Amino acid sequence: GMLAMKCGFGVSVKELPMGEAQSKNDPDSYCTSIQKFQELKEVDFIPWYASYIFQDINTTEERSDAINTICAMVVMVKDEVKESMYLKQLQSFYEDKKLWQKAINRAKKLDKAKQVIDESKKIDRDLYQKYGFYEEYNAYFALAGDSGKAVQWSNFIMMPMFHIKDSLLPKRLYRIKNQNKQEEIIEMKQEDLVSLSKFKQKVEGLGNYIWLATEKELTKLKMFLYEQTETALEVTQLGWQRQGFFAYGNGCFDTEWHAADEYGIVRLKNGNFYLPGCSTIYRDDVKLFQFERKFIYTSYNNVSLREYSEKLIRVFGDNAKVGLCFLFATLFRDIISGQTKSFPILNIFGPKGSGKSELGKSLMSFFVIDNKAPNIQNATIAALSDAVAQCANALVHLDEYKNSIDLDKREFLKGLWDGTGRSRMNMDRDKKREITSVDCGIILSGQEMPTIDIALFSRLIYLTFNKTEYSNEEKRAFNECDTISLQGLSHLALQLLRHRSKMETDFSTNYRQCMNDLNERLKETTIEDRIQRNWVIPLAAFRTLEAVLDVPFTYRELLGICVDGIIRQNRECKSNNELANFWNVVSYLQQDGEIFLEADFRIDYLSNLKTNKVKDLTFKQPRPILRMQTDRIFMLYKKFARQVGDNALPTESLKFYIENSKEYLGVQNSVRFKNILKGVEVTKEVEAGGQKYYRKTSMTKQALCFDYTELMTNYNINLNIDMGMSEGDEEEETQNNKPRENDASPYMF
Repeated sequence: GMLAMKCGFGVSVKELPMGEAQSKNDPDSYCTSIQKFQELKEVDFIPWYASYIFQDINTTEERSDAINTICAMVVMVKDEVKESMYLKQLQSFYEDKKLWQKAINRAKKLDKAKQVIDESKKIDRDLYQKYGFYEEYNAYFALAGDSGKAVQWSNFIMMPMFHIKDSLLPKRLYRIKNQNKQEEIIEMKQEDLVSLSKFKQKVEGLGNYIWLATEKELTKLKMFLYEQTETALEVTQLGWQRQGFFAYGNGCFDTEWHAADEYGIVRLKNGNFYLPGCSTIYRDDVKLFQFERKFIYTSYNNVSLREYSEKLIRVFGDNAKVGLCFLFATLFRDIISGQTKSFPILNIFGPKGSGKSELGKSLMSFFVIDNKAPNIQNATIAALSDAVAQCANALVHLDEYKNSIDLDKREFLKGLWDGTGRSRMNMDRDKKREITSVDCGIILSGQEMPTIDIALFSRLIYLTFNKTEYSNEEKRAFNECDTISLQGLSHLALQLLRHRSKMETDFSTNYRQCMNDLNERLKETTIEDRIQRNWVIPLAAFRTLEAVLDVPFTYRELLGICVDGIIRQNRECKSNNELANFWNVVSYLQQDGEIFLEADFRIDYLSNLKTNKVKDLTFKQPRPILRMQTDRIFMLYKKFARQVGDNALPTESLKFYIENSKEYLGVQNSVRFKNILKGVEVTKEVEAGGQKYYRKTSMTKQALCFDYTELMTNYNINLNIDMGMSEGDEEEETQNNKPRENDASPYMF
């Protein structure tokens, strides 16, 4: 009966009698006998059906469902007179006339919506009932009031793809299609969806995409779109992610490789992630995501780690071994720096044509093919900061270092060692100062040794290149290595990343063991602690992974290379630190005739010494002691530094360094110095016994005392003083000042 009414028929009922009195009558007889059929009473279907369903109603919920069902049939009649008659009959089942009328009106509204929806199979009935609009012909429509006339909202539809979650700049991806079947992928910032004007500006900027409705209708559309949208996190920094995978610009690696789809989405167990650099949205915009499009995984190469490392070592020698170990450490930088609180910078120093930049380029091929390193000379600090912040647990190469770079850049480079980048004001969040993090390994190459700031030099792993001419065999080996690196070595990086769990569990133990091994090898040499701790990191990384790596060198071999490198860097650090520069200037001033023996300094062989630092120091043999008055020397040191463009230490800092050096022996209050003016000794005319003669003048001043033998040894200076000793005396003095095997100290306390 209901189905017939939906099809537009008028429906009535003749109920076949049932029960004991009529049990002898076959129901088929009412269909075969016209007389019997005519004798049956005919009633309307709606009140007949209502009489049955109201018989078994006990609860309010059941009664409400029954009333809605009956009213839905009443509105199918499409006749107001019949509707009134039915309304009167239905009150016999439930007396509240207003309730019946209200239910009928509601059913009419639903019926009008259904009539429109039923006209086309393309219309989603549930969509209209829930959100108040429907899709048809690639456009959005709604019904206008009681008339039921369709009103167009837009000439396009939007298919939700992904919500890119971010605390500052959330975005949403949609596929948008208009009535002309033109289709685009659009990325919309959240601000583009909360304002009608910005929304229209965004969609109309794509082409023929027009929104015709108001902001109220846009809100209804957003309710539908947001409910259908998946969420993804945008990968803003390539490399290692805290969620437990390594991200390249075109996919991600956890335990296996997952390539991004055409929209830049990677689906992992930990969620969905968005790589905008490989999305078709930005395919035609070559200016955006330049780094992300270079930092990609490729499968062009199948070279093994052993084969490539052999070729690299054949070209670059021991430097390649250290460089490879620095790469191994960089791939797990977060684990290492979490324990050491710092991570060294790999410095590659040498003249042009020595291959230093090529080694950096070869190591970078594990991440970027044919990398073009930024020039530190002409790059701004902001650009350098962005470069080092683009990736985590990967390498960044900075080229063309010179000691003439700005002080701010030097300080920036020093900050990379302990993982602090550029300090800036955060204008996007709370306008407070923030320091950008540094999560990558830095390669710093150039033609000048970074000794302008010894604090920077001590933060490096210092490698030197000195060969600029190569044989044909060496050139051929280099070309083979270069050809391999140009195909990309990202497959080797993924092989190494599989051993992360081993690095997490074993690095700490191996770090301590490597430190003990270095201490044993260097026990006869005084080494700056920071330099040793820098070198131990790649050494410990290699020792941790040695069992799973196939490379043509061993831990013992690498240990010897690191010992030599530490000693060389420590020697350079000593000869180029602030005190070394000061003593070099003093030596120059003496040779240039700016300071004078016995006027500005004295060198005397003393058997004992008494100063404010040492109360009674006795020497086993007479020992040369340098005593220096600082008035002129400190000023001339500053003057010379300004002339040559060097940075002179402030007087207070210089005194602090001097007084804390091991050559320093204290201050003597009264030391006699000659008076010399413009290179000529000052004399005074005196008269005695009726005769005039000139007497040399002198004065007593406070003097700083130093062990001159230690100064010559530690700073390689020679003030070229002829003390009037014969060759035999000099030979004897040299023997006396040599350290003895079991009695090295020259002092007797």
